[in-house]
Amino acid sequence: MRGLRRLEPWLDQGHGYERILKQVGAAYPVYADELAKAVTETVRVKTAEREAVMLESCRAQAATFVSYVRIPRDGDQRSEVMAIGIPK
Repeated sequence: MRGLRRLEPWLDQGHGYERILKQVGAAYPVYADELAKAVTETVRVKTAEREAVMLESCRAQAATFVSYVRIPRDGDQRSEVMAIGIPK
């Protein structure tokens, strides 16, 4: 069942051993288009899921940080303005 083991990552995660897609398409030409569509849709869904998780993470971080601007005083070594986040 090596072929199935190599195909599953494509259908579950949207990436994997690329040659298996060509082999399945060659062995089952009737299903080659459906497989390509399934893989394309899986990649689209997994990308959207990753972006949603990243957005949620950014929102959670934004809720826990307060912006802070530091302007150096005379005699300070640094001359730039620093903006950092400080945990609440």
